[in-house]
Amino acid sequence: MMTVDIITDAKNQELVNHYVDRLGARRVSTRFHKHRLEVAEESAARIIEKYTLEGDLNVK
Repeated sequence: MMTVDIITDAKNQELVNHYVDRLGARRVSTRFHKHRLEVAEESAARIIEKYTLEGDLNVK
């Protein structure tokens, strides 16, 4: 299985809180963007399975 990490920049602190709470993201310290986040491999795999047809074909 392929290793997958997701790196994203949230638009604001409210979205940071949402991504941390709902997706298991964690803050990444960087001088380039104050709201940079990482979703590690295990959480990223769950997101990919949930939101693609590769997982369950009964997508809700």
